[in-house]
Amino acid sequence: MNAGHGFDRLPVKTPDLGTSSSLSVCFFAALALVFSAFYIQLSLLGFVLILLLVFAVGAYASFRALMLLPGFFSQQGLTRSWRLALVLASWLALWYLPSSDFAAHVDVSLFHNRYKNEVAQVQNQSPDNCGKILTCYADGGQPPYVFFPYSLHLPFSGEQGVLYVPDSAGMPKQQRLDKISGAMTCQPMPLREHFFSCAMSAYGG
Repeated sequence: MNAGHGFDRLPVKTPDLGTSSSLSVCFFAALALVFSAFYIQLSLLGFVLILLLVFAVGAYASFRALMLLPGFFSQQGLTRSWRLALVLASWLALWYLPSSDFAAHVDVSLFHNRYKNEVAQVQNQSPDNCGKILTCYADGGQPPYVFFPYSLHLPFSGEQGVLYVPDSAGMPKQQRLDKISGAMTCQPMPLREHFFSCAMSAYGG
């Protein structure tokens, strides 16, 4: 009897492609969503580093998901098709969400109370507090328009942020925006009552 035959019958463990693929795909989806929601509050270095991490994880997740393609049309492959769908949805979200107002909606929802408290300080004391005590710009009116720039500032995209408007009945008045910046534009629809997503290229004084 050949003793070597016993070794031939030992099971050989193969890596579980499904589990590793699922983990990488879910991790990529979570990173893409978190990055899209909070990138506007990152420093420039943090923005670049996290964006590189998201792309690296996305490339790995895509590779792991594509490894399952040879058995895609089998019954087991069809049950795993959600991985490919989630990878595609994550790439689309990473492409679309940062160019939308998604991050601005998240920002104004999380920091709504802080913005209102700082507006109250400007109203009760002096618009000069903006840029000295607070990180904001005011137009000097009563009640004032107050602009809160995001922490992240990319030179090619202008300085973007949230604008508080006392009158919630309509769009911000351009003549008042011009006192904050000579080139400030705002989205037509408010993020929520009194708050608009705006961008400016220079402080007007």
